[in-house]
Amino acid sequence: MIPGWMAENPGAIRTGSSEVDQILTVLLSTHMFIGGFIGFTLDNTIPGTRAERGLLQHDVTSDTPDVDRHYGFPCGNDLLDRLTFTRHVPFCPTFNSTLNTCCRKRDKPADGARETDDKVTVDTYM
Repeated sequence: MIPGWMAENPGAIRTGSSEVDQILTVLLSTHMFIGGFIGFTLDNTIPGTRAERGLLQHDVTSDTPDVDRHYGFPCGNDLLDRLTFTRHVPFCPTFNSTLNTCCRKRDKPADGARETDDKVTVDTYM
């Protein structure tokens, strides 16, 4: 609807800046942008749980038997299985998030506390 209107009215946007006019014209003429913007807006404004919005039925987990076949690369998956470093690369199908501790948020100890190997000790000074 909006991209069609933009095609019929090519000079409709006049902000005073030709660059901004061109950017807005290109974005509002793109069906993909309009659909993504509407989806983003509705996802972030409509209340409800993931189940109420029907998102859980489309949730794919690694327990699903055909995940590797459908979401893997078209070829070379055997090679990726043999290369152990690919388990640390997020866009590889062999990625294992439990192995990557560098990206997890760590709980910081309270003020005056320091971490040791297995416990948190608290130093108090009077």
